[in-house]
Amino acid sequence: MRFWVACVLLVLASCSPAEDDDEPEAPEAAVVDAEPDAELPDAAPDAELPDAVPVSGFALYLAVDGDDGAEGRTPATALATMAGVHERLWAAMPDDDVQVRIGPGRYHQQTVEWSWTHPVHAVSFFPDVPETRPVFDGCDATGTQCPGGVWLNVEAARGEPTNVNVEGLRFENYQGGVSLHGDRLRPDDGWNGANRVEDCEFYNIGNVFDVSVGNAFGAINLTNSRNNLFAGNRFVRTLVYAEFGLMHAIYVAHDSTGNLIEENHFEIVSGDAVRFRDASSDNLVRRNVFIKAGTAGYTDWYCEHDTRDDCTKPTPECPSWNNRFEENVLEGTWPRCNPLPAVLIYQDDVETGCEAPEDAERVAEVDNVEREEGNCMPGVDPAMAPPP
Repeated sequence: MRFWVACVLLVLASCSPAEDDDEPEAPEAAVVDAEPDAELPDAAPDAELPDAVPVSGFALYLAVDGDDGAEGRTPATALATMAGVHERLWAAMPDDDVQVRIGPGRYHQQTVEWSWTHPVHAVSFFPDVPETRPVFDGCDATGTQCPGGVWLNVEAARGEPTNVNVEGLRFENYQGGVSLHGDRLRPDDGWNGANRVEDCEFYNIGNVFDVSVGNAFGAINLTNSRNNLFAGNRFVRTLVYAEFGLMHAIYVAHDSTGNLIEENHFEIVSGDAVRFRDASSDNLVRRNVFIKAGTAGYTDWYCEHDTRDDCTKPTPECPSWNNRFEENVLEGTWPRCNPLPAVLIYQDDVETGCEAPEDAERVAEVDNVEREEGNCMPGVDPAMAPPP
């Protein structure tokens, strides 16, 4: 496991909920690349599928033709919804690793408020059949009813590892994909952590699919969530209309520390792709690619109580310290493909009620490549684009 941790499993703190604080001014509106209404292919191929991954621990199955009234313990008795899986876990309370094995196909309008976690055992969501990529689509089967919401909102603030793993899935037409939500008012004992999101695709996340659902803040959100891994994911068309700058691909907020963001692809992001906020320190962002992604690769912002009266957190927000932005490739701002700087820090180091660590720096920039000419042009990565 590729965790970059300053302290071994000091773990976890969760993804941030929607917040109303105004962030820096967004870029000028522009026509968004790629056709949002085109039909996307289902993940399940027509060819014969390989055998399923061997079962280990306590397994529950999910299928597009499943039934939440079924047992859920075999492919023949698969459940239909993530909410059904969550209910079964609370009923069974297994003292073992949990595999949520997801069958091929497209699942519509599924969201879940997730509270079942274990400080030692993992709960893992992944394709039951290798070489398939199940799709969770926030719209209905007609593509006309898209209520938004967050696919997986982990609510856990017990000051212990939560061990939630998401791997090999695709998410479309949601306001958010994964939220790891601890308690921002209890930084010392209200965290969660040791979660992983790997090899996932996030497409049309925000409100680009329906502006009426309102603003969103991140495809992956963290609030007081620690020592997590986000690696090998692809984010394309992470957008909100009207308040463009509010939307991020990965939003690391409120004492979210010790996280590793590695080898991800960020393309067409209306706000800054990776945003740090409020004492979210000791994080590493390395070997990612940014194409038409906000105003900088790494940005740091917090709501200043000294100068504003609209901050939603009652206690002071503070600068983030000792983060590292390393070996990333940057290819253009959104929407105009101007040169994309590596780092932008919106405020200085001084805030009433905040104290900087000894010998700390805000962020270290190491061996990043800022390309003035490259792949920053109209259109999206062919691997993620709708068919012609």
